[in-house]
Amino acid sequence: AADAVEVAAQFATERVQFGVPIAQKQAIQNYVAESFIEIEALRYLVYRTAWLIDQGGDASADVAVAKAFSARVARTVTNRMVQVMGGYGYMEDYPMARKYRDARTLGIVGGPTELQFVRVAQRIFAGRDVEIVP
Repeated sequence: AADAVEVAAQFATERVQFGVPIAQKQAIQNYVAESFIEIEALRYLVYRTAWLIDQGGDASADVAVAKAFSARVARTVTNRMVQVMGGYGYMEDYPMARKYRDARTLGIVGGPTELQFVRVAQRIFAGRDVEIVP
C-alpha cells in the first residue's frame, strides 16, 4: 500500500488540470495524507506484533489483528489511490491497476479476513461462557 501512495503522489504531482498539478487540490492531499496515516498505524502494529512474537508466548490473536488490519488498509489505500489517479488508476499502462488487484488478495491469502475475526473473537471471549465457532 505504501508504494501505491508513492505512485499516486508522483502522478498527482505530474498531472495538471486547470493549470495546476492536482497535488495542489485539498481533496487529493487529504486522500494521500489519510492513506499515509493508515500505513504508519499498520507499520507500528506489525512492529508491535513482531516484538510480541519475539517475547515468546501466544501471539496468534495479535497476528490475526495485524493480518486483518493489513488487508483492510491495503484495500482502502489502493482504492483511494485509484481515485487520485482517476481512470489512469485502472489502466494496465500504470502500475496502480496491478497494486489494486494485489491488494484484494490480502484478504484471502493465509486465511480469509473472516477467519482472522474468529481468532480475535476467541481471544476476546476467552474465559467467558461463549462458544466461538469458526
